[in-house]
Amino acid sequence: MRRPLDPAAFDAVHDAVIRREVIVMRDQDIVVDRQTAFGAPFSELSIHLVPPTLIDKPEVILLGYSQDNPPVPTDIRHVDETFRKARRLPPSCVPR
Repeated sequence: MRRPLDPAAFDAVHDAVIRREVIVMRDQDIVVDRQTAFGAPFSELSIHLVPPTLIDKPEVILLGYSQDNPPVPTDIRHVDETFRKARRLPPSCVPR
């Protein structure tokens, strides 16, 4: 995730996500720009209107907690975007 994926690496990551639904990439110490650049080829990045976000990057939700911004249960693990259309469908979903 520290550098752009070449087409073969993108295909490998994409196929792993399709097969396993979740993948783990260990020891990834990356900046916000690289994280959003990594995610963008997979699907359009969502902009959430409710949680606090970065001012210049509204697609990045802030999870910094304080007395004024306590965590809520969905901050642990929450995905509500699975209904969105993917840029590339897995082979099992392609109409014949």
